[in-house]
Amino acid sequence: MKLVYISHPYTGDEIKNRVETREMCKQIQRQHKDWCLYCPLDNHIFAEQAGYEYSRFIEWDLFMLAKCDIAVFCGDWERSKGCMAEYKEAKRLKKEIYFERVNKS
Repeated sequence: MKLVYISHPYTGDEIKNRVETREMCKQIQRQHKDWCLYCPLDNHIFAEQAGYEYSRFIEWDLFMLAKCDIAVFCGDWERSKGCMAEYKEAKRLKKEIYFERVNKS
């Protein structure tokens, strides 16, 4: 089994981004039944409600990314400061990297 980090933009349109990320996770899970997905957008919801700062989320995200075998970058990740930090760290750690787009059909 592989632990897989899902990177997707969040800031801007938080509701749309959560919905899109969940759809992407469903697609990925259907294709890769032996992957265990870790999705920060859903994982951080309670810390977000508790008022944690953005820097704490990035710290946690990079910590979890280091534990994962694979990183999957979704949506307009190239335009996201957080996703770009995750991408640079995934490259530095020599993680297996995939790029996905939501299939809207």
